Amino acid sequence: MKTISIAILALLAMAACKKDKTDPIPEVASIVSKWRPVAYIRAENDTVSLAGQDVSPLIFRFDGVMVNEKGYKPCCSPDSYMLNGKRFEVKPQAPVEEDPSCIFVDCVKCEDLKITLLSDDELLIDYCLGTSTKYVREK
Repeated sequence: MKTISIAILALLAMAACKKDKTDPIPEVASIVSKWRPVAYIRAENDTVSLAGQDVSPLIFRFDGVMVNEKGYKPCCSPDSYMLNGKRFEVKPQAPVEEDPSCIFVDCVKCEDLKITLLSDDELLIDYCLGTSTKYVREK
C-alpha cells in the first residue's frame, strides 16, 4: 500500500512539472528574442542613433506576440505583420495582457507593419507612417 501511495505521488509530481510549450513556432523562430532599438529612421537619409539612450527593448515571444520587458503587449500592436515578405497572423498561445498605460493612448493600428531580418542579429521594422526602427538582438 505504501508503494502504491509513493507511486501515485510521484506521478502527480511529474504531471505538475510538465514543461510549458515554449518552443518557437517555425514562422517566427528567427526573431524570437529580445531586441534593443539602435536607430530611428525618419526618411531615407535621416537616421537618428539611439546609442546611449535609455530605450526599452521589444521582445518577440515563442508565438510571435510582441511584448515589452514587463510582459505586456505594447499599445496599438498589430494583429498581423509581414515577416520577411510573408504575412503572419498573431495568435497568442499563452496569456498576454495589454499594457495598462494603453488606456491613455488613442490607437491607430498599423496593419502594414513590415519586419525584415537583416542578419541573425539585426532587424528592421517599417511602420505605416514611413518611419522605421532598427534593432539588434540582445545576447
